[in-house]
Amino acid sequence: MHKLTPSTLLLLALSIALTGCEKKPQPKPVPPPTTEAIAAFATAAFSNDTQQISAAIKNGMPVDQKDENGNTALMLASFDGHIETMQTLLSAGANINLRDSNGRTALMFAASGPYPAAVRLLLEKGAEINAVDNVDHFSALMFAAAEGLSPVVDILLEHGADPKMKDKDNDTAASFAKQRGFTDLAQKLQALIDKP
Repeated sequence: MHKLTPSTLLLLALSIALTGCEKKPQPKPVPPPTTEAIAAFATAAFSNDTQQISAAIKNGMPVDQKDENGNTALMLASFDGHIETMQTLLSAGANINLRDSNGRTALMFAASGPYPAAVRLLLEKGAEINAVDNVDHFSALMFAAAEGLSPVVDILLEHGADPKMKDKDNDTAASFAKQRGFTDLAQKLQALIDKP
């Protein structure tokens, strides 16, 4: 029977200890997306192509990738009320309160169109309701009021939109509705402003 010398025992112990310390292969870094890939991602969001959105994200496209205009896919999907694409992006971790180059959020995009379901989805997922853009200091409520979108205005008000907010020219959502001829909506908003 062989006797193990102290030096052999030490080598044996070291080899056992180092067995679990082997370097694991590191994943290859994902190269930044090409201009074409970013444009295709933006187009897919705008046209409600959920399959292409999912595939792009799976292949390494950052979910909050901005296009050349500073728009995220979530903003573009919200603009046309594409609920399915919005849900896909939100499930993938899209930042709901990112801003485009003018400081507009996905909620502002959704509120400017007749898409109450899109507005509700964003609000339920934590969109900042009284955020304003960098250009005119418009809020989502102002965008909706200017388009006469009463159902959208109602949802925004339910979730705490402030009708008393003013833009950089001191106009309110009521002012926008009135200027655009949406008299009933203007009166409703003005009553909320005048409420003590």
